Amino acid sequence: MRSEDFIALRRYDWNRLEDLMARAGAGHMNALTPAQVLTMSALYRRATADLARAQRDWPGDPVHRYLNGLVARSHGIVYRRGGEIWKRIRRFYVETLPRTYREAWPYLLAAGALMFVPAFISFFVVLANPDAAYSIVDPRLIDRVHHHEL
Repeated sequence: MRSEDFIALRRYDWNRLEDLMARAGAGHMNALTPAQVLTMSALYRRATADLARAQRDWPGDPVHRYLNGLVARSHGIVYRRGGEIWKRIRRFYVETLPRTYREAWPYLLAAGALMFVPAFISFFVVLANPDAAYSIVDPRLIDRVHHHEL
C-alpha cells in the first residue's frame, strides 16, 4: 500500500481525533461527554497504531511526521491527570511517601545497618587502638585530619 492510499483510508479518523482534541481544548478532557472521551481514547489508540505502521513503512514521509505530531498532541490530552497540582503534591507528601516508607521499612533498616554498624565498629576499634585507624583509612587522610585540612 502506498502512503497516499493509507492517508485516504485513515484520514477520517485522524480528522475526528483532531476535532475532539479541539473540543477538549487546553489539555482537559472535562469538556467532552463520556461518549466523546471513549471515542477519543479509541481514536488515539488507532492513531498510535497508524504511527507505528507509518514509521515502519514510510519513515521520513510527511504522513509519518503528521502522525507523530498528532499522537504527541493527543497523548497530552488523553493521559493528562486532572486536578490541582497542589493537591497532587500534598497527596504525595501526606499519603504516598509515608506509605512507601512503611512498605519499605525492612529494606531501609537493612540499608541503615549496612551503613552504620561498620561505622560504629570502626569507631570503637579506633577508640580502643588509635593505630588501627591506619589500617581502616588512607594514612594521607589521617595526616590531613591531624593538620586540620579537612
